[in-house]
Amino acid sequence: MTHRPQQQAPPTGTAEFIFVPDGVRAAVERAQQTAGDRYATIGGGADIAQQCLAERLVDEVQLHVVPVFCSATGYPCSTGPVPDGA
Repeated sequence: MTHRPQQQAPPTGTAEFIFVPDGVRAAVERAQQTAGDRYATIGGGADIAQQCLAERLVDEVQLHVVPVFCSATGYPCSTGPVPDGA
């Protein structure tokens, strides 16, 4: 999902992109119609997840945890010492 649809559709390939400007509920309903008896999957960041949870559009949640620890400035702490000033 995106709040900023592209002016030009991406090149055709294995995925089809359809922009639904009528809100998250309409987008999920369109995805479910398109999926038929298959799963409709929501991808995006926290904002999309919160909108879908608030609208009760989610049946299952899968979390993917990335084992990276960052400092407050976003510097990955696991790759070595934090530089001065970070």
